[in-house]
Amino acid sequence: MLSIQGIEHISFHGLERAAFRMALKSASEVLVSDLQQLDEHLLQVRDRDRFEVKELREKEVDTLVGTIRFRRRYYYDTHENEYVALLDRVLDLESGQRVSPGLTEVVVTQGVRGPSYREARDSLKDLYGHQVISHETVRRRVIDTGEQILQEQKQLKEKPEGRRKVSTLYLEVDGYSASMQEDDKRRREAQMMYCHEGWRKRHPLSKEYELVGGHFYSRLADSATDFWEEASRYLYSIYNLSEDTQVIINGDRAKWIRRGVDYFHNAMYQMDRWHMVRDLRNLLRGTGKAKEALDALYADDTPQLLVALAEAEQRLPEGDKKDQLVDLKEDILANPEAVRDYRKRLKEQGLDVREMRGMGAAESQVDRFENRVSKRGQSWRTKGLTAMLCSLGEHLLGSLDRFTKRTPFDSQLNIPDCEQQLKGVAKEVIQKTFNAKQAHPVIKDVGTSRSGGLSQLLHQLGRASPTIT
Repeated sequence: MLSIQGIEHISFHGLERAAFRMALKSASEVLVSDLQQLDEHLLQVRDRDRFEVKELREKEVDTLVGTIRFRRRYYYDTHENEYVALLDRVLDLESGQRVSPGLTEVVVTQGVRGPSYREARDSLKDLYGHQVISHETVRRRVIDTGEQILQEQKQLKEKPEGRRKVSTLYLEVDGYSASMQEDDKRRREAQMMYCHEGWRKRHPLSKEYELVGGHFYSRLADSATDFWEEASRYLYSIYNLSEDTQVIINGDRAKWIRRGVDYFHNAMYQMDRWHMVRDLRNLLRGTGKAKEALDALYADDTPQLLVALAEAEQRLPEGDKKDQLVDLKEDILANPEAVRDYRKRLKEQGLDVREMRGMGAAESQVDRFENRVSKRGQSWRTKGLTAMLCSLGEHLLGSLDRFTKRTPFDSQLNIPDCEQQLKGVAKEVIQKTFNAKQAHPVIKDVGTSRSGGLSQLLHQLGRASPTIT
């Protein structure tokens, strides 16, 4: 067997890759055939008084099964006085669209997950055996997706008339720095709010919990507008935040975070425990007061915490560390209740806090954002970073595909009496294509990273029913 292998240069790996490429080639041929059949059907059922056939044009599209080329008919629309490819409109394809919706979804997901656009390009190249798409195309698709998310947020903020009612709304807020390419500002702060409605068990017997009803709002810090002016309008577009709704804002001691309590009827600010522990350990190291201060923090004993800070201040030499400790002490004196756990404060008001848990989800979320935008030496332009922040937030919520599947135009055309016929033809084409013996591709279970983002997509495709609109 070894001698045969050596002579013939046969290996399972080689056979496997060859089979994969043959499968892609066959799938691309079937896809082209399907498209041409649908185009032929549109020719027969179109409104002949409105759509005049002009010519056949070739279109090239990069898809999940490779680059395909097909010819479809161009018509002159006498009602709108414009040229149109009916097949493109019916299938929600822009005339100049080069990347298919399915590939766009994979490309944007890979680009957002990181660590870079070039890595996204290379991961697809490793999977397909050739370069599927350029890193610049990955970048453009992420920016396009981010702009769609921004547009939706802008529309929501214009009419902040949310209807959803909740008893408590939790806002985890934080900021981090990103390197910029603009000469006037080498670094800018990215401001992030993660909103959720509380916690629930992963299943009835589980000891683990998951957050309910998550929303992200991110932006680059802008001196012209207050963060909460925009973030609060976004929240009011989703929720009916009456006086009955308790808003809990958890964050570090940054002034822009603390201002959030002024934008809601009933809001409470809590100094984030993770940041407090970090600051106490760093500032009180070597003073002999770190343990005493931490014990007071965990016990929600603000007076004893202030005593420990005052004694530590006397033991520190003049310098930046002492100045920072003084700032910490002054922030606590300005709002001593903010140090205490919000649950104890609410319980003292007679509220039921049994279903409430400690806050601090923002830090882990910020880590995910920082890992993508600032911890690998990246530098950004404002447009690209804003798009990445929006896209990454939707990706973490599992809703990025809502935007990658969108098209910027209305695909509904007046083609009398053909909708049901076209659906029937599409169904027949799809059945002929996919009614082979059912199988479970192994790639569906190898994980998102190893599959280049395809495993999640294949699961979604397996659950979806093909539709033509």
